[in-house]
Amino acid sequence: MNDNQSANVHYSLNNLENYLKTINESASDIINKYYMLISEYLNFIVENIKFKNLNTNYTKFIIKRGFETITHVFTMLLYLSRNLNIAYYHSQKAFYFYVEFIGQISDDKHTFLQLSSRDASIFVYKKTIFEVNNEIRKNITDLSDNDTLKLDFLNIYVTIIQKITYFILEKDYNYLKQIQPNQFEITNNNLSYDDIHIIDNFINNFNYIKNNISFNKCFELTQSFINKYVKSKNGQGNKTILNESIINKFGDQLIEEKINEPTVIFIKWIFS
Repeated sequence: MNDNQSANVHYSLNNLENYLKTINESASDIINKYYMLISEYLNFIVENIKFKNLNTNYTKFIIKRGFETITHVFTMLLYLSRNLNIAYYHSQKAFYFYVEFIGQISDDKHTFLQLSSRDASIFVYKKTIFEVNNEIRKNITDLSDNDTLKLDFLNIYVTIIQKITYFILEKDYNYLKQIQPNQFEITNNNLSYDDIHIIDNFINNFNYIKNNISFNKCFELTQSFINKYVKSKNGQGNKTILNESIINKFGDQLIEEKINEPTVIFIKWIFS
């Protein structure tokens, strides 16, 4: 048996041994794996799909649809299998399938954009989610409270990573090429859905900065902001005041200068 055959057996979605009762990894481990997956996907599609015009709405739509497709595969397989390695392995295959399918579509065929990208997603699902063992589908059990919290935390960071990715995509497609899959580690588990609007406000205000910000810089700033925010939240910081401070600081004439300072100093200024 060669390595490919061995991997196919080891990670097979028809192998009942690959389906666990609980998710063994921590919430942070899951997020870090997901971020690595998305980084790999973005790098792969940028390198392998040769669009005639990189910053067209067509290009952006295709990349966004792929992001959503890969994310759906990852979250669904993690829920069904409770096995992070299985979810990651097949999500990697998913973006290969997606890019392979999209690569056969000409960017001149704008009329068929919706249909073609939807077909690509369906093709991916047939190769991944639809392969899940039928016995598992019939007898799926509820998540434990702990696993539910892990997936809730994952969904929060999916939203954050998606917003950053789409922001960079709208600013300059080429900045996606700078993504480094292993650059960040998520260690903060103290966010809730109620906190998303604060983080949204922070990311949305990047639009006020004239100079382009790389994906890595954007993510670094956001992660540092989250860490600082959680500490202030634990100290009963006022969300309304913080939101106003974010808006005021990004509207300040000093923002172009401040954004180039070390991340810690910039975030401290935002909260001052």
